[in-house]
Amino acid sequence: MAERPATNKDSKGRSSRRKDARNQEAKFDVKGRLAVSLMKALSFLPFRQARGLGRFVGKLLWSFNASAAKVTKENIGYAFKELSAQEQTALAQESVIQSSQTFSEMGKVWLNDDQWLMNSVTETENKERLDELLAEDRGVILLAPHLGNWEVLGRYLGIVCPVITCMYQPVQLRAMDDMIKGARSKNMVMAPTDKRGVMQLMKALKNNEIIGVLPDQLPLDGGGDFADFFGKPALTMTLIRQLQQKTNSAVIMAFAKRIDSGFRVIFMEPDPLIYSKNPDEALLGLNRSVELCVHRAPEQYQWEYKRYRRQPEGIPRPYQFK
Repeated sequence: MAERPATNKDSKGRSSRRKDARNQEAKFDVKGRLAVSLMKALSFLPFRQARGLGRFVGKLLWSFNASAAKVTKENIGYAFKELSAQEQTALAQESVIQSSQTFSEMGKVWLNDDQWLMNSVTETENKERLDELLAEDRGVILLAPHLGNWEVLGRYLGIVCPVITCMYQPVQLRAMDDMIKGARSKNMVMAPTDKRGVMQLMKALKNNEIIGVLPDQLPLDGGGDFADFFGKPALTMTLIRQLQQKTNSAVIMAFAKRIDSGFRVIFMEPDPLIYSKNPDEALLGLNRSVELCVHRAPEQYQWEYKRYRRQPEGIPRPYQFK
């Protein structure tokens, strides 16, 4: 069948779509430049003032019952059923404030030099375990939940480890993406979030190197199964199990907890089930490992993330607020 010749209407439609795309790109460029300017401004503030500003913004978000506050309250309701309603509310409010502090710290974390970063890590816990694993003749998978300030942890690991490879998913705002990549590439090798990136992680582990993974995000491209997370089904990435099983790598948990003097970088053993040959048990072990970390500082976990937005068939969808 012969193709229908292009009409004037088709041409106008394509032109309109191109114009809309250019306008959208221009908006993202403006937003990106504004975001970078904000990060640079925050980087000049003394650390306590930056954190103070974050606490102020967090209190505003809570007062106006912003989306972050709503999601946080719902998630904490799922995860801490043993707490009273008053205790859940207090934890949710402090979590929103702590998350805002994480944001207000980012300018300094991304834009300052390595010496500043190392000075900000005023305490470590169980780092000797990391050193032991790095000395062994096998790869290491370091799992870093969204707890405390994970950007501090990433840069710290890039300084104290011979080499570390981490996945990176670009952000939509180009200027912001350039700034984040510039900060992370100072201390780590970045792998894309696709098959090439997975192969890069696999190669690093087979070379007895360390890789870093954020284990509590919804997996991309259907690469996950449901496993219990704080008493509720959560879609959980299967990539970590696959990497561990194929390379016999060791696993260690880590996070940078916010303390008055700066940060305490804490290393922890994972739940033993994470090494299970049974896929369901290994996924459960992964989530239990994250839980072990979160229980150390529940108010500093990123509860505003919609971790439960995908549920097994037949279970009501969460986050149905307006």
